[in-house]
Amino acid sequence: MECILDNCFKKKLLILLACFLPTAQGSQGAELVDTSVNPKHIIYVGSEYYPPLESISDGEPPKGFITDLQNAMAYSAGATIEVKLMNWDSALRSVQDGSADAIALIPSKDRSQYFDFTEPFYYVAHGLFTHSGNNEPLTLTDMRGKKVAIVNGAYAETALESSDYDLELVVTDTELECLKSVANEEVHACIEVIVTSKKLADNYGLDIKLSSSPFWPRPYAFGVKKGNTKLQEELQDQLAKIVVDGTYSEIYQKWESQLEWKPQSFWKSLSQLSWLMAGLVVILSIVFFINNLLRRKVNHKTAQLERELKSSRELHKKFAFNATHDSTTKLLNRKALFDLLDDKITYTFINHTQLFVIAIRITNIVSIISVFGYRKAIDIVVSVAKKLASFDQTLSAHFGDGVFVVSTDNQQCVDDIIQILSDHSDLDSNQIYPVPVIGVYDFLINADEKLPRSSELVRKSITAMNYAERKRIQVADYNPDIEPDSRNLKLLSDFYKVGCDQFVLHYQPQIDVKTETITHVEALIRWQHPALGMVSPYLFIPLLEESGNIKKVTRWVIKEVISFINSHKPQTDNVKFSVNITTRDLVDDSFVEFVRDVVEDLVTNSLIFEVTESELLEEKEKAKWVMLELESMGISCAADDFGSGYSSLSYLNDLSVDEVKLDRSFIASLHKNERTFKIVSSTIELAHALGLVVVAEGVEDLKTYQVLSDLNCDRIQGYLISKPVSGKDILPMLRSTSNFRSNERKLSNLS
Repeated sequence: MECILDNCFKKKLLILLACFLPTAQGSQGAELVDTSVNPKHIIYVGSEYYPPLESISDGEPPKGFITDLQNAMAYSAGATIEVKLMNWDSALRSVQDGSADAIALIPSKDRSQYFDFTEPFYYVAHGLFTHSGNNEPLTLTDMRGKKVAIVNGAYAETALESSDYDLELVVTDTELECLKSVANEEVHACIEVIVTSKKLADNYGLDIKLSSSPFWPRPYAFGVKKGNTKLQEELQDQLAKIVVDGTYSEIYQKWESQLEWKPQSFWKSLSQLSWLMAGLVVILSIVFFINNLLRRKVNHKTAQLERELKSSRELHKKFAFNATHDSTTKLLNRKALFDLLDDKITYTFINHTQLFVIAIRITNIVSIISVFGYRKAIDIVVSVAKKLASFDQTLSAHFGDGVFVVSTDNQQCVDDIIQILSDHSDLDSNQIYPVPVIGVYDFLINADEKLPRSSELVRKSITAMNYAERKRIQVADYNPDIEPDSRNLKLLSDFYKVGCDQFVLHYQPQIDVKTETITHVEALIRWQHPALGMVSPYLFIPLLEESGNIKKVTRWVIKEVISFINSHKPQTDNVKFSVNITTRDLVDDSFVEFVRDVVEDLVTNSLIFEVTESELLEEKEKAKWVMLELESMGISCAADDFGSGYSSLSYLNDLSVDEVKLDRSFIASLHKNERTFKIVSSTIELAHALGLVVVAEGVEDLKTYQVLSDLNCDRIQGYLISKPVSGKDILPMLRSTSNFRSNERKLSNLS
């Protein structure tokens, strides 16, 4: 009977181990195990009497199946370990109080209060060990009211304390003491793990035997102190790696002969029981009945265990998939793409082939979220992912926020991807279309070049994608000319550090052509950078606009100009100051309230806001309302760079502006190009007909000035009058009573 029981359980354990190893080896390949955790020194603890899993002998280091696994795991991660074996309860407490890092044990609900566990690496079962003189098969129920020895802190202790078997428990410090108490007939039985107890009995010549069928089949795992997630994940990664690379299998084969315990034969057990039997027929009948009963029980337990293993295997597969794939799109995630793309780069180098890396962004994803919600946005992202996943021989990944990266070695595939993302024939007219922008990097390495990392190829494709979005085209190929200026990145980084603290204002005067005196001044921002010197606004203003920081700069300029006007009265009393603002400023919901607050102590008609006309038409209705509000506060608006856009006439018709500022590109060739002359002449005439003031900027010589004067231009601005100067240098000009004609000789020299 014991033979039949033990052989069945052995079969069950073999099935379990066979299921576990292929699961680990079939995960996704060793290259997908994350080995990025920094190696460390790990202190393992365990029982000193637990052969062949772990044990110590006098003068020898710890050894056993678990000890070999621990050393192999540490070697795989470049870590070092220390193994300390002691009585079991002390080992448990040393992990709980932090003096040790990890321990191999049976996970349970009670232990989960104090430990976090890795995935299982071995399975064990418990049994009832009694004195060899006992010839009866036993169960836990048969032990009711009898003395049963258990080990302090062992799984059996908590399992029995919560049961109703009504046993008289005798707690021992070690597994060896538990078994010796049976051999010395101090207790009726000891409950312990079968494989280790049989080995201890052999090693120490104990007169005991296994008298029950195996029960409590449980997994064995590594445990760490509750909350030490980082170490738990590190041990899980180490364990997974030695399973995948075959090291686990080698270690198991080394210890297999000791791990597979050999029960005594059926005939020996039968001979020991023969004196109780009345006859051969009765014996065979009883054996047949018990055999069938036990077979049904074992088959039931085996089926239950196989279901648990199947569930565990599916969980392993799901865990491995989630570790390498995006949960929304089921495409590769960023890390998995980089790992696989590194291999493709090597293949490309060896075989002298091409490799294309494509970056894709769904540009309207934010608008879809704002209007239709996240569910609709996710549907759009998933639809794009399905299209990309339909291509064979490609690596497709989702980086999040509607950004995809695809790698292929086929030029036709690149064209097909661009085509399929532009084709919306699969959607009906009521559906929302994704609007993609695409960057392509064509990689072909030369023999003398160093192999780049995958992250560099992806960066270049994203650079091309950003360039395409900035230029409002669908597709852009990467070339070095579109690389972002490192100086711009430094400026933006420095702005985040110091804000507007390094900005200064310069002022450039404008003269009234009729009175030939300074009546207006334009405030121009400069960046006095400690490393780059005086930085032109043509370099940093577009950068701050693109990054969304221009609002802060504009408000700083307005405050500084108002402070300058208030601090230098009466020189500034009869002068109007122009400030450049952007469309983003003008349509900002809080802009009107901000202006209303800062101009309370100012003569408000001394301010003019200049806005580039090509930008205003994008937010025409909002801009029109804001301009009317500013007008009610005494602040007039000017159309800057007038004529450079494509809708100037519509601009004048729809928006409340008081003056137009001719673009300097017209002024530079005014007396050299007849066509330009006619454009400027007709523009001035049209503006005057609409009651608008005309300002010409970029006037650098007397000849241009004279032409503008003849055309009845109202004001001029440029180097002919003065270059932009600091605040202290503009004040003498404002105090001067001399007019332009009195300085004509001086200006002639300048021209």
